Amino acid sequence: MFTMVEYRRGQYMYVVEGFPLDYRGREVSLPTEIENNHYQDLVEAFAEKTVKVSDLTYSDKWGAAVSTFVPLFDSEQNFIGVLGVDVDGTEIHQLMTEHRRQIIIITIISTIAGLLLVYLMTRYLLTPLQLLIHKIHRVKEGDLRTRLDCERNDEIGQLASAFNEMVSVFYFNQLKKKSDELQ
Repeated sequence: MFTMVEYRRGQYMYVVEGFPLDYRGREVSLPTEIENNHYQDLVEAFAEKTVKVSDLTYSDKWGAAVSTFVPLFDSEQNFIGVLGVDVDGTEIHQLMTEHRRQIIIITIISTIAGLLLVYLMTRYLLTPLQLLIHKIHRVKEGDLRTRLDCERNDEIGQLASAFNEMVSVFYFNQLKKKSDELQ
C-alpha cells in the first residue's frame, strides 16, 4: 500500500511506501523520490481523479500483481493524491499459465468444429442448388423430361417442386403444340 502526490506535472512522488526504507535498489522509488516507471493506470487516476484498476501484470522479479489506484480528497473535496494498493496475483497467474495449453487446445478444436459446421451447412445448401442449375441447363438444351428429385421440406424443396411443375407445363405445352401440328 502506498500514497502518491503529483510533484510536478506528470511527475509522481511517493509520500508513504510500504517498501523497506533501507532498500537501495534502482527499480523501486522510495518516499520523497519521483517514480521512474510509467504506469498508465496511475497516470489516468491522477488525470481523471477516478478509481483505476490495472490488468494482471507479471515480471520475473516482482511476480504477478493487480494494482488499484484510488483518488484522495481533503475535507473540502480538493484532490490531493492517490492511494495505491498492489494485490498479489500469483495464484491467478499460475492458474492462467497452467490452463493456457487447455485454452489453446479448446480454441483450436472450437475453430475446427466451427469451420466444419460452416462447410457442412454450405454443402447442404449449395448441392441442391448446383443440381438445379444442371437441370435448368438440360431444359435449356431441350430435355423437357428432366426432373429434380428433392425430398426436402424447406425453401429448396419448394423450389425443386416449382421447377418440376414448370418443366411439366413446358412438356405438356410442347406435346399439345406437336399434337396440334399433326392435326
